[in-house]
Amino acid sequence: MKEINMIDAPKYVDERVKIGVWLTNKRSSGKIAFLQLRDGTAFFKELL
Repeated sequence: MKEINMIDAPKYVDERVKIGVWLTNKRSSGKIAFLQLRDGTAFFKELL
């Protein structure tokens, strides 16, 4: 599996890749959680 930086993720749509990230912020509202991930090149907000 190829390891990429988060900023390059749009180039790998529908492909399986590995991104080393850390959690910078977590926010929740009831059953919904929002995670903010970072790898040094970009931030990514994920809805769970």
